[in-house]
Amino acid sequence: INKTKYSLSTPTKKQFCDKSEPYKSYLRYGIGLGQITPEAEQYEITIAGNKYDYCNLFEADKNIEATIALLKTKGASMNTGETTARNVLKKYIGAGTAAQENQRYADFKKCVDANVN
Repeated sequence: INKTKYSLSTPTKKQFCDKSEPYKSYLRYGIGLGQITPEAEQYEITIAGNKYDYCNLFEADKNIEATIALLKTKGASMNTGETTARNVLKKYIGAGTAAQENQRYADFKKCVDANVN
C-alpha cells in the first residue's frame, strides 16, 4: 500500500488577492470565522445583496459581516428559539453529530445570554 499522504498548499492572503499559485480556482476554500466559501470557479460570493471575494474575506470585519448575513439568510436572529436556532446551525454547517449539534447550540446560547445580560 502506498502510504504517501495527499496534501495541498494553502494559499496566503496575498496569493488569494493576486489569484496566484498555489490558489486554484476550481477548489473551494473556507475563509475565516464563518468559513465563507464561494462556489468552485467563482472568486466571490453574494450574500444578501453584498459581494465578498476571497481577498476581502481575510478582513475580520468583512468576514464577520458576511457570516452574520449568511446566518440571517438562513433564519437566524437574536430572538431565535432553540428549535429554530438548531435548524439554522444545521443548515449552515451541516447536520453533524448530535454532540456537535449540542455544542453548537450551547455556544450560540452563550452568545445570546452574554448580549442579553
